[in-house]
Amino acid sequence: MQRSRVFALAPGERVDTSVRADQYDAQCLSCHGALDAKGTFVGLRDLEKIPFVALDYTTVASKRSPIDAAAAPKQRFTFLDRLRPIFDAKCTSCHSGSAPAGELSLEATYSATANFPAGKWATTPGLADPAYMASVPANRRVPAYNYSVTFAWDFHEDEEVYKQATAWSGLIASQAPLGALAPWDPAYQNLFAHDGQRFIYLSGFLNPNFGRGDRLGGLAADSYLVEILTGRDLDKTRTYSGLDHTKLLTQAEVRDVIGVIDVGFPYMATCDGKKVPSGPNAGAAWGEPKL
Repeated sequence: MQRSRVFALAPGERVDTSVRADQYDAQCLSCHGALDAKGTFVGLRDLEKIPFVALDYTTVASKRSPIDAAAAPKQRFTFLDRLRPIFDAKCTSCHSGSAPAGELSLEATYSATANFPAGKWATTPGLADPAYMASVPANRRVPAYNYSVTFAWDFHEDEEVYKQATAWSGLIASQAPLGALAPWDPAYQNLFAHDGQRFIYLSGFLNPNFGRGDRLGGLAADSYLVEILTGRDLDKTRTYSGLDHTKLLTQAEVRDVIGVIDVGFPYMATCDGKKVPSGPNAGAAWGEPKL
């Protein structure tokens, strides 16, 4: 369990998470045996003969002077705050438009007209929700790599009040896309692609818990996206052979990508990180963080 904890370390700093020899002899030796000739195996039947040594947690940090964490500048580690600026500066020149590199759009803006996935996103099972694709009539489909779902899909269950409202009924009937009213952006939407068992770009794991990956090593440990950016073979199921991306981002930017995936990728932004672009709540924050 020590290895499942998140450690914040300075570059080059190491943390020894192994069990100390005296603690091993007191708590572990009776089942796992002696590590060397100095130790004497004492079986569980003679448990009372094993000296009790209380565990302690003498860490590197505990030997340092305390710091005032409250005085440190606050940083929002969300997709919108940390990754969107990186993508805009380093990625969208290739990963955008009608033919994005690798068929991966990392644009910040949804198409105003597209309501259907394009290319492999429409043909590869799992990359797009088949139920959604079936919901869009063939003669109303406008494909693009930065498409958004339709108003009709958003309100297809029990929002009858919207279907009858003048402001929304036409958008629903015409299969219009949410576009700018969608709460995410194309890059966030596309990076969450999965095949039902694993995230295609983020991880070989498909169970992100609230706030961080609920697994040993987080989600970035086997991320195909991080593999492309670092050149390290992290995703053993895929091999990247395209354009060399290892020098496109700085080390700090790669660490931001890893950090957002491991710590907070399930969140596009904080409640007040974006403004509603249109409709009755135009100009207001998407949510009220105090509530």
